[in-house]
Amino acid sequence: ATFRVRFEFEGQSQLAESKQIAIGMTGNVKIRTRCIANVVPRNGILSVAASRALVSYPLNAVVDEVTTEWSQKPVKLGYVGHDWAEVGEGLEEGEVVFVKGHRIIREGDAIQLVEIIE
Repeated sequence: ATFRVRFEFEGQSQLAESKQIAIGMTGNVKIRTRCIANVVPRNGILSVAASRALVSYPLNAVVDEVTTEWSQKPVKLGYVGHDWAEVGEGLEEGEVVFVKGHRIIREGDAIQLVEIIE
């Protein structure tokens, strides 16, 4: 896409003084943005449809304890990258989700957390 922009240089920029930039010139610009978001590993996302997905999570995140207390919850996705996915709604910061073995468990199955990665 092409956008018309106006640049202002702080102080006496050598680039502006040397007339290397002229009115009407074209150029390429990279804009870096930064935002704070909840993200989960891409492998933790199940059943994606229309920006909605499911994640599986333990109700009590205790390593090495066998339990049947786990569930699934719907989440709303934002940007989905190659290795991770932004969760816009449905998870709070610090909540644990499964990223391995969760695709084969069924309701009532016992699970054992091996590791919690922060």
